Amino acid sequence: MANGKSNLDAMIITLEDTGMAVTTGGLTSSAAFLTLLIGDTQGVYEFGVAAGGGVILTLIAIFLVLPSLLIIREPSTIFMKGVFRFLVMLLTFGMIKGKKTDHKLGSPRKNAMPRGELPILGKIAVSGWNHPFLYLGITVILIVFSLWAKQHIDFEYDFLNLEPKGLKSVDLQREIPKRFGLSDHAAWIVGNSVEECRDLKEKFKKQPLVGDVASISDYLPPKERVNDYAPVLKEFREKLSDKYINDPESITQEELLIEVNRLWDNLDLVSNLAYTGGLDRIVTVIDGITGTQTETGEVDRSAILPRLVRILKSDISPSTLANLASGWRKRMYDNVYSMANPKQIKIEDLPETIRNTHLPRKGEGYLVHIIPRQGLWDKPELDAFAAQTTSVSEEVCGSEQLILIMFSSILSDGKKAAFLALLVIVLIVLIHFRGPFGLLALIPLVCGALLMVGLMYLIGEKYNYLNLIAVPVILGIGIDDGIHALHRFRQERGKAADRIRRSFSFVGRAILLTSLTTMIGFGSIAFYTMEGMASFGRALFMGVGACFVATILVLPAVLRLITREK
Repeated sequence: MANGKSNLDAMIITLEDTGMAVTTGGLTSSAAFLTLLIGDTQGVYEFGVAAGGGVILTLIAIFLVLPSLLIIREPSTIFMKGVFRFLVMLLTFGMIKGKKTDHKLGSPRKNAMPRGELPILGKIAVSGWNHPFLYLGITVILIVFSLWAKQHIDFEYDFLNLEPKGLKSVDLQREIPKRFGLSDHAAWIVGNSVEECRDLKEKFKKQPLVGDVASISDYLPPKERVNDYAPVLKEFREKLSDKYINDPESITQEELLIEVNRLWDNLDLVSNLAYTGGLDRIVTVIDGITGTQTETGEVDRSAILPRLVRILKSDISPSTLANLASGWRKRMYDNVYSMANPKQIKIEDLPETIRNTHLPRKGEGYLVHIIPRQGLWDKPELDAFAAQTTSVSEEVCGSEQLILIMFSSILSDGKKAAFLALLVIVLIVLIHFRGPFGLLALIPLVCGALLMVGLMYLIGEKYNYLNLIAVPVILGIGIDDGIHALHRFRQERGKAADRIRRSFSFVGRAILLTSLTTMIGFGSIAFYTMEGMASFGRALFMGVGACFVATILVLPAVLRLITREK
């Protein structure tokens, strides 16, 4: 319309010039996302469905909705004219200036908007055309560095490093193994009998990385041991009498006060340990007894122990003290007598909490908990723990084994998706350009993807299960710039250098805007508090930017060598 064409003619010319390139770019992007569907990881699969489907729907909207929006771009009301010009100013960053006109829609306009070229990008591209060996030499150096960096980037196996920073739960998970010599994770295995659980526990305890093993056999001693101890327990019960417990009449108020204070100190110690281990329920119960708030240090004088101490410090009649001691004696006597049971303990005799921990709700078997001695945050430690536990039994499962399996699956899915994405992209490009000329669009893509890896190394990034997904994604997104540049280059006529200048001046503005908006979209993810998602955003931000730079600088240099034109 800027050249005096009617609305219909202008729309047809626009779609003829850019329609195929836009379609090819959309198909390559959606194909890259949809290749994630071949993976076995559910999260990656769902990401591929959402992103790939979204690109396809956007592509459809470009041809069905955008033409209508362009036709009504000159509203009749003054208000809508102002809104429209404001939006145009934002979308074009002020690089296009329109002039007021009262011409009818579709009529020729004086001082109309320019074609939307960005000459600076054309000049940069011509610089690459004029100095191909310089630009390609620098590119080769950067690619060699990126290939070296690719082999020296570690993989992040520690899930805690991918969590939001500053979480108290993360700090506690690192503190527990240091203070107690046990990890908060566990592996499990199901034994078919109590004796099998006992045998498994003995074997697991011999492994260096195993800190503790919890089994139902801990509460059910073997018959041989019960038979050995039964006579001793019977004799103990028979001798259990008043002479083993102080006479209630002989207990003084001072002695009782000393014992209560000892109990208070012990409960405070248990509360501090529970607080360090993140056992909030235990802390709450103990603090309710002692009245001491472990986190703040404040004391509630109305709690049980403070009140008891105040009572003991006041005058108490001998009869009250005797009744208190007598009640305590009876409870202690009953507990000790019950604990000295010489009979074989049965599963039915165990407390419900223990039965619920080791017995299934349905079916048979007994659960054995295998607790690592330390936090397993690196692959060598994960592999070692998995090897040690599976050497006892291949049926062991747990969080450490699942981490290894999940990472292995994601790596495998990523490689398959990247290979398939590259294959589909090559086929689409060959069909679009009807020959091998279109393969030149892969050059800025490959350069940009490798430069992305090099930049990840420079900022100290590690591979993880999230930013690995960026590899097949960048293949689909990064190819678009090269496709649009080559498509425009083939349409231009004249001297090669002029074709380069006009091509990149015209299409450069479009790919700059699309690259910037894509970088902003993915770059916003870099501000996530969850480090794993943030690394995904950083990787794609750098990858999209690198592909754009490679398209503007490297592709003209390659075209100069391929076409051998001046």
